[in-house]
Amino acid sequence: FYLRTFGPIGAPIPVAIVAPTDLGYGISKMFSSLMFGQNLMNIEVLSTFSQAKHWLGGTFPDGLTDIPA
Repeated sequence: FYLRTFGPIGAPIPVAIVAPTDLGYGISKMFSSLMFGQNLMNIEVLSTFSQAKHWLGGTFPDGLTDIPA
């Protein structure tokens, strides 16, 4: 059942993980390395929302804003 597909997989989805702490950053990088090569997500681990917004092309989904530190 692992990675069973029912059709062609589209382009990888861009995912920005904001991890302002060392622990969160480390866990996020481990997740990113586990997903490497799956061609499902293009993951970038960043430390601030402004970096994430820039990496995603300057847009956030509706209602999502910067969270104060």
